[in-house]
Amino acid sequence: MKIPKQYYIWLSVGFILMGIFEFYKKEELNWKATLSSRDKIPYGTSILYEMVKTGLWQDSLTRINQTFFEYGKEDSSDYSLVFMAPGIGFDEQSTESLLKHLNAGNTIMLVSEQMPYKLMDTLGISKEYAYENHTVKQLKLSDSNIVFTDTLNKIKAYNNHYYFRVADSVKNVKVLGTINDKPNFIEAQLSNGTILMHLSPLVFTNYYFAHGYNYQYVNGVFSKMPDAPIVWDDFLNNGSSSSQSELRYVLSSAPMRYAFYLLTFVFVIFFSLFWRRKQELIPVINPPENASIAFLNTLTNLYLSNKNNGTIAQYVVRNLRIKTKRKYLIQWNRPTLQVKDQLMKKTGKSEVEVDKLLQQINIAKSGTNISQEQLIEINKTIEKFL
Repeated sequence: MKIPKQYYIWLSVGFILMGIFEFYKKEELNWKATLSSRDKIPYGTSILYEMVKTGLWQDSLTRINQTFFEYGKEDSSDYSLVFMAPGIGFDEQSTESLLKHLNAGNTIMLVSEQMPYKLMDTLGISKEYAYENHTVKQLKLSDSNIVFTDTLNKIKAYNNHYYFRVADSVKNVKVLGTINDKPNFIEAQLSNGTILMHLSPLVFTNYYFAHGYNYQYVNGVFSKMPDAPIVWDDFLNNGSSSSQSELRYVLSSAPMRYAFYLLTFVFVIFFSLFWRRKQELIPVINPPENASIAFLNTLTNLYLSNKNNGTIAQYVVRNLRIKTKRKYLIQWNRPTLQVKDQLMKKTGKSEVEVDKLLQQINIAKSGTNISQEQLIEINKTIEKFL
């Protein structure tokens, strides 16, 4: 069927108008809290990452986007780890790798409102939710005069925040900072290493750096890190607004993004309209016939027709010996009592089952005068045992 030209004209005009509209449309600001070091949105941490990269760790900062277990350097003792995400949780393999890393005397910094429960339980601490009547929050570092006042009121939109509850009996945890006089930044000793945990991640985001409020406070927090190189793990930031695909450069620009979408749509339309005219018939090739089963059926019928039950029984017994030797390393050339003991220990079968099996094997060995009923019983016993 021939498609009228006017449809193509209207389709082209529609795409042109859509492209103009999208090109001049004002892009909305993304307020999602990703805490990703790649994100330049308000609640990303790209400014912090660049600040750390150009500071003390200029030549010793590495960013990864995989689990620490996959990173494969858990036994090294010459770098610290930084995890900064809306929620932090580790799988079993990564937890074991982190414990090895701590045992080597390293430091791990966790910055999130959601900390691993098992880790807090191990340290003997808990996390509480505070409801405050005042909107302005003050973050202080305990061993200095650094005070950060949240005049922008963006750390928590509903006048509340998280803080640590540390029992007096806990001796391996030290409070390094507070929010409204409640612990939100602690240092804990675990194995031979150190864990730094901070419950106010938004203070590290681009929004506060853009307003110039948090430089001194963030520098004070990172001053608790040792001089060792830093590995910044971005794997937990699955909600990052930055595309990690191979097309991220094309999709990062609105004009190129819509050009790519338009080109993809045109290709889909083209192939949907013309694929039938170009497609050739695909010949049907039958798979090779498996003659093994037919061959086995022929041999079986041959033995059964000759009523050679003794030979069949001996083949069944030989098959049993081959399988048990391969699977359980049973040595059938040893005395009967030793074979019996091996079968019971290695297969887990009871003594009654093993005795019945050996009895049927002896019947098969006895000669060619084996009835049809005896052959069936021998085969059933061996199949049940295997």
